[in-house]
Amino acid sequence: MLRTRGLKCLNCLNQFRLKTVHTPSTRSLSLLTRCSTATWFSINMGVLSTLPKEYGYVLLVGSSSVVVMGWLGHQVGKARKKFDVPYPTMYSDDKPLFNCVQRAHQNALEGYPMFLFHLLVSGLEYPRLAAGLGAMYTISRISYARGYYTGDPEKRHRGIYGLLGAIGLMGLTISVGFKQLGCGNPMNRFRGSS
Repeated sequence: MLRTRGLKCLNCLNQFRLKTVHTPSTRSLSLLTRCSTATWFSINMGVLSTLPKEYGYVLLVGSSSVVVMGWLGHQVGKARKKFDVPYPTMYSDDKPLFNCVQRAHQNALEGYPMFLFHLLVSGLEYPRLAAGLGAMYTISRISYARGYYTGDPEKRHRGIYGLLGAIGLMGLTISVGFKQLGCGNPMNRFRGSS
């Protein structure tokens, strides 16, 4: 099945066509023809309609994690001023409290790409569970940092519960991978369907 819709280029107001091709696997592909003034690229907004409605929770958790990362970075900036540690010095030899603040942020950054990957992929199949585990992990980063900020690095373990979120998200992502490969879905026993 082939549908086309006419759209107008915002630069030259020329007509161009967006063609959506629906394949037997119910996936769609959008092709945008070339306009006279520019090459246009299309993100098929129809993709959003194929995502589970609850995927919005996943997106909100991902956005909140960005806010937490910003907050952690802001804490490092405040600590730089407080302890007089100039840029580009990463760690101080004589200011261990600054090092604790810096290390809390650095540790969060080290695992952040993996967290986002697992959150976004696992949320495709298990949006509510992924959002819950992602929220747990995100909140744990605050607990971890606040414990580290005391100056006693052992208190960073207050955020250890975030490992449950991280490992849970990884397990869900592995489950999505098996399902995509057609190997069966080991999470079916938790979903109650095949």
